[in-house]
Amino acid sequence: MKRKVFFFSLALLWTGRVYTQYYTDFEDWPIMSEGYWSLEGPGGWYTGDGVYVNFGNEASGLRKVGFNDAGDALLIGLGGGSVAEHFADAGWTVDAVEIDPVVVRFALDHFAFAPDDARIFTMDGRQFLRTTDKKYDIIILDAFGSGSIPFHLVTSEAFELVSSRLDANGLLAINMESIGWKSTIVESMAATLKEHFENILVLPIAEPPNRFGNIIVLASNRALRMKDEMPQPESRFSAAYDRIHAWDNRFEPDTDGALVLTDDLNPADLWGEEINLIERRELREYFKDLKDLR
Repeated sequence: MKRKVFFFSLALLWTGRVYTQYYTDFEDWPIMSEGYWSLEGPGGWYTGDGVYVNFGNEASGLRKVGFNDAGDALLIGLGGGSVAEHFADAGWTVDAVEIDPVVVRFALDHFAFAPDDARIFTMDGRQFLRTTDKKYDIIILDAFGSGSIPFHLVTSEAFELVSSRLDANGLLAINMESIGWKSTIVESMAATLKEHFENILVLPIAEPPNRFGNIIVLASNRALRMKDEMPQPESRFSAAYDRIHAWDNRFEPDTDGALVLTDDLNPADLWGEEINLIERRELREYFKDLKDLR
């Protein structure tokens, strides 16, 4: 088992993603407990902030943001396939775009992702948007891995293309990492999105607000409201709690003076290096703590 975990960690690092897959002795553990999350069964994604985050669980709450019925979803960045799986289980038709065939193979071979969960397109996300004429109810951009920010996916030109592939009431959701809730990259991303979307909301996952962690950015040309209230969580250490925490702390980012990212001017990869440094330091400390516990 340790050999399998180590190999998978290296594979993700090699593809520019610094998430690490761990396995536990628990076969059906849907919430965080003692620092572990379930991800489609045993294991979880370590995000470097001291906790495990399952974006698949977080993304399942996106279906409540104004959608009464299942529709068409586009996922750019497959990862372990949990987001695609969550939407497919809810009756959505899912297209998933993943540039790295190694990631697709691992999702199919080592996770609960199944071929029926989504149509897979092994290509660049922006190229797919350029070549398809399909309209989607929701587009989820989940292609960021630590400091690896595909800068060509976060420019004004790219978001114009995204908006053209959304229905009139469609929703764009971006899963990213940030050093704090209101960092330069969050505000610049929001300023760029405002070029093409009327409403922008940021849903923070990490706590406290100045801590490194995941951020979900929502963009749409309609009001962003929950169609019904989310159930109260039974545990502080649960995906339901994290969804409520993110929604209750949502905010419209301040974009005054923030740089609008374009194909000609985009320092997102430089900002990503700072994120990468912080995450790798925390990941090193995490492994050190694990070693000390042995």
